[in-house]
Amino acid sequence: MVFNRPRKGLSLIEVVVAVWIAAAVVISLMVLFSGLLGNSKTAKNIAKAATIAQQYIEKLKSDSAFFSGIIASGGRTIKEVEVVSDPNYQGPIEFTVNIQAVPRTVNSSQIDVLINVSWMEKGKQKQSRLETFIPAPL
Repeated sequence: MVFNRPRKGLSLIEVVVAVWIAAAVVISLMVLFSGLLGNSKTAKNIAKAATIAQQYIEKLKSDSAFFSGIIASGGRTIKEVEVVSDPNYQGPIEFTVNIQAVPRTVNSSQIDVLINVSWMEKGKQKQSRLETFIPAPL
């Protein structure tokens, strides 16, 4: 008489397949999280660039001498470099600000402003651009 005893344990093939599946899941999760971290750094830099551009817009609005100089010269391109230190990065990030301001032909008390803020990230140049027009400061 032959009895079929229930198996105890797993075969070698079952163990190997389970390890491969677990490894694939862990590697996939690691790739996903590293991509999310990279995207959050990019988003943080875009937000910082927008903040820098807005600061220059406010400077144009409040500095009447600067505004008048732009109107008198018929337009001006200003290039400034702003270095931001961030403890989450290896070193400081250099944001280059390029401002182009041209008097409007329709209303000479306003100027068209283009602010382009660029920086290097992962070996590639990134940029954020703000276009608006502003009235003459009071």
